[in-house]
Amino acid sequence: MLKILDIAVIIFEMISAFMLFDNFLTIDKRKYRIIAKTGFVVIMIINSCINANLVITTIISLAAAYFGVMFYNGDLKSKIFCSLGFVLISGTAEYLVGAVLLILNHIQPVELFNESAFRMVGMIASKIVLFGIIELICLWGNKKYAYMFRSYWLALLTIPIINLAIIISVTYYFETSSNRSSIFLLILMICIMYSNIISFYIFNKLIDSFETKMKNILLENQVNAQEKQAKQSDAENVRMTSIKHDFKNHLQIIDSMIDSNHTGEAKKYISELGIEKAAKECAVMDTGNLALDSIINSKIEQAKENDIEVDLNIKKLPCDLKLNGVECCMLLGNLFDNAIEGCLELEPTKRQIVFDIFFRQNQLFVGIRNSTCKQIEFVNGIPQTDKADKANHGIGLKNITEVVEKYNGIMRASCENGIYETNIVLFDV
Repeated sequence: MLKILDIAVIIFEMISAFMLFDNFLTIDKRKYRIIAKTGFVVIMIINSCINANLVITTIISLAAAYFGVMFYNGDLKSKIFCSLGFVLISGTAEYLVGAVLLILNHIQPVELFNESAFRMVGMIASKIVLFGIIELICLWGNKKYAYMFRSYWLALLTIPIINLAIIISVTYYFETSSNRSSIFLLILMICIMYSNIISFYIFNKLIDSFETKMKNILLENQVNAQEKQAKQSDAENVRMTSIKHDFKNHLQIIDSMIDSNHTGEAKKYISELGIEKAAKECAVMDTGNLALDSIINSKIEQAKENDIEVDLNIKKLPCDLKLNGVECCMLLGNLFDNAIEGCLELEPTKRQIVFDIFFRQNQLFVGIRNSTCKQIEFVNGIPQTDKADKANHGIGLKNITEVVEKYNGIMRASCENGIYETNIVLFDV
């Protein structure tokens, strides 16, 4: 029976190991992945059969781990680091579980488990702890978990802890019960062990779905902004075409008004033509990049609807930036949203946003300043949301950070004398 448990535990250990390897290394072909997993399992089964001392067992475990990473891409240093890391984590998990079980046995008035049950619980519990540690490392190292909130992945990590408690409780019940079935206990233990992997798999799919949903929303916002800009541009072009068509007549009327010393009426007539307004609006849209134009114009219009004065310093930008439409929306959309929100608690006369963007030597510089009455708290240079429901806020900042990290950029934020300022530099865009 214990041999069946050994195989189940080794397969579980293999899944845990390759979850760690996949997070830090990449593999090209599926057949190599199958070979790596098969070799890992075979070597670990041999290791469990020879009953060698600790040193030899550790060496063989290291060999199994290295065989697992051998078919991955990457340099030798990375592969050795991953295989050594896995063996160290596995050994740490076994010692932790062994120490806890010894303490539990010591504080009991009678022996908690017999030798067979002690080995069964120790084997399964150590692999669950191993999986929990690797799970934590993967959560920390994978960028897509930027979409997760701390409370969510902490809740996920409670699953191994709950399973450990269930294993100890159920095993103790079977050990003290007169009507016990060893086979049933074995099957139950294996099911509890593998429930950790199932829980993590489901949770991983939910995070993928949430990430996709967020990017679809950003893409939809970008498309809507571009459609809106296109309509505005078409309407403005029609109006300017109409003005140009009658331009000679307009000049004659204005000239006549000036000759008659009706300067005020001439100014009024020019104002009614809307030439100054058209020029100003065209200047706003003319960054040279459609994606940036769309989101900037959309947010400027939103700011003006909220009586916020917007001061722009926009230089010509390349139309072939690596920054795509979704990333423009993630970066500029969230920066403007935060700036608009920061102004809303002020009186209309005090609301102001200053926006700078320019491109130089493959570097994109973005700066935005807004007036605010809020006192922003910073942790390690990162502004913290002041919303009561922190679990459902702060996504915007995480999206900004994701874009900055993708382009190896720098972000600096500060809040002094009623002015909140964010400056970003993106490299090689």
